[in-house]
Amino acid sequence: MEKNDDSKENDIEIKQYKTRWLMLLLFSGVNFANQMTWITFASISSQTQEYYQISPFWVNLLSIIFMIFFIPFALPGSYLLDRYSLRTAIVSAGIFNALGACMRVIPYPFYPRDFSVEMSTKEVVFRYSMIFGGQFLESCAQVLVYAYP
Repeated sequence: MEKNDDSKENDIEIKQYKTRWLMLLLFSGVNFANQMTWITFASISSQTQEYYQISPFWVNLLSIIFMIFFIPFALPGSYLLDRYSLRTAIVSAGIFNALGACMRVIPYPFYPRDFSVEMSTKEVVFRYSMIFGGQFLESCAQVLVYAYP
């Protein structure tokens, strides 16, 4: 078979860059880490209730916050992705994930938990607010990576 001259014009040479694979790996890693933190408390809700001495509503709110904040912030998040770049979004989401994870861990060294003693209201509020704040930061990261088309 002969190739006509038109087929030469339609041949497109695709270049593969190693940085694209790196960005795909980083994007997948940040997205994976974010989704793992989203659903953390779903499988241990009864233990979380007992540990923090809170109702099931407050435990479920820790994962519902991701869905609540995704709805109003999906469009601004998509705009930021288009305005700046995927690299900026991945780095920002990674920073939000790291800060949120650190914020979730902060209460433990300050207030070691002894199950034989009831926690004070101040202690419960401090622990839960730190967990909730960490979940909030991680939900901000979700908007940056999860909504990317």
